[in-house]
Amino acid sequence: MDVFFASVPHFAAHTVTFLFLSLSGFKLAVVIAVAAAAIIASAIMFVRGRRRFSDYAAVLASAAVLFAIILLVDFKLPSDYFSDTGSPSDRVGAAVVSFDASAVAGRDGVSPENGVLLAPVSVSIGEGETVLDLALRAAKSAGLPLALDASGTYISSVGGIGERAFGAYSGWVVYINGEFPSVGANELTVKDGDVIEWRYTTGEEFE
Repeated sequence: MDVFFASVPHFAAHTVTFLFLSLSGFKLAVVIAVAAAAIIASAIMFVRGRRRFSDYAAVLASAAVLFAIILLVDFKLPSDYFSDTGSPSDRVGAAVVSFDASAVAGRDGVSPENGVLLAPVSVSIGEGETVLDLALRAAKSAGLPLALDASGTYISSVGGIGERAFGAYSGWVVYINGEFPSVGANELTVKDGDVIEWRYTTGEEFE
């Protein structure tokens, strides 16, 4: 028993070193949480006078199983499914992207007060990227909340300002080089030098 307790610190040290070298991000946080839980459980048992090897072995075995699951399973966060906010490796140019809700500036739920959610910013273009792809990357890079409709084909909300929030026909529309496109943003491929303006409209022009 004494040999077992003496070997625990060495085993723990080697395990922690291995995990820190091989893991990062979300997985590392989960591993740390599991390890902390195992240590706390062992400490409680020790304080309560439980010295049987089987008690501690059960805790270590449970932790080992969880560690194995964490190492073998490829966990994904929602953000992992979005494109990288950095420059694409197959960069073919750059476009300017902006989000403007000045049409409803000053109204409840609109921030900042001038309605400019994202001033014009240059965004690198990857091969075959669409107007919607660039909007997603620009918003993510700026930390601007953006939501798509259920089909994932058009923008339903930006910065908490959603469609139909200011009228039955209100919502986000896009202009490419000052013109309203004839196809959806998810179908329109971006070209180098394009100026992409997302504007929130009250829809009065459609009534």
